[in-house]
Amino acid sequence: MATRGINRATVLGYLGRDPRITTTVNGGLRAHISIATTEMWQNENDETVERTDWHQIVAFGRFAEVIRDHCQKRTNCMLKDPCKPGNGSMETG
Repeated sequence: MATRGINRATVLGYLGRDPRITTTVNGGLRAHISIATTEMWQNENDETVERTDWHQIVAFGRFAEVIRDHCQKRTNCMLKDPCKPGNGSMETG
C-alpha cells in the first residue's frame, strides 16, 4: 500500500480551562479543550516579542476519557493524533 501523506497533528501547550466533557448521541464521551501555545522571538529592535495561539480541540472515545481523567486547567499536555481536516477534531487516543 502506497502512502501519499501523513495525517498527524501535534500540539504541545497548556490547557486554558478545565475540559468540558459531554456525551454524543450514541452515548460516547466527547472532550472539548483549549490549548495555548506561545511563540517568542526577537524583533528587529532586539525586543522580545511573544504571541499566544489558542487551539480548540474536540476529542472522542478513549482519548476523551484520558483527557477527563488526567487534564485540568494549567496542565501542560501534548496531543498527537490524526485530525479530520477542517474541523479540528482529534479522532482517537
